[in-house]
Amino acid sequence: MSPNPKVTIEEHGRCGLVRYRENDKQILFEWEFCGGDRAVAEIWPLPLRRLTEQNTWSGARIADILDFVGREIVAQKAPGCRYEIDTDNSRITIVSA
Repeated sequence: MSPNPKVTIEEHGRCGLVRYRENDKQILFEWEFCGGDRAVAEIWPLPLRRLTEQNTWSGARIADILDFVGREIVAQKAPGCRYEIDTDNSRITIVSA
């Protein structure tokens, strides 16, 4: 991990953007609130491809980056929830605890 990764969250109604920044690099995610009993929000990378296909610099660190983004989203916007990671599809689901 970079010594200073940062996550910022933009809200646009029921959806928005999550930016993961590390030095001069960035990964952009989109998120949307869910209406189910269990899932609170779904987060996926933009463009909608696996992160390894669009960000060669992140390479083998994808699982660590997704974990960091999930922790930050819960800490910043969803205290009391937890997150699940689908590393194969580069997706994060925020779920009720």
